[in-house]
Amino acid sequence: MNKEQKMLFYSKAAMVLGIVTIVTAIFTTVYIPFITGGLSIIFAVISRGEKRRFSSTALGGIFSACVGIFINVTIIVGCFYLYNNDPQIREQVNEYIEQMTGQTLDEDFRLTDLFSLPTNQQ
Repeated sequence: MNKEQKMLFYSKAAMVLGIVTIVTAIFTTVYIPFITGGLSIIFAVISRGEKRRFSSTALGGIFSACVGIFINVTIIVGCFYLYNNDPQIREQVNEYIEQMTGQTLDEDFRLTDLFSLPTNQQ
């Protein structure tokens, strides 16, 4: 495999991983899109080689990876926002987690202890 074929392979890999990032951001857990998106960006940078410009395929990979990561972060932030600001959703999540683990999510995180200042009790 010559150098041009390697660069073409990396740019195609970047594009495929970028598309996978978007799909996994929508349909799977929060970890996979960060991994595939990061790999997509790395492969796109590698595919540039010594040239000053990215190929259109590599740019597509970077763009789709960034879109997928943005979707993933938006979903994560939205979930935290809803959990913290909607009592009905918080109650449903706590009931579900309590059925699964025996403790509520509030008990697991001890959110009130994290944000309260220590008091001097004598």
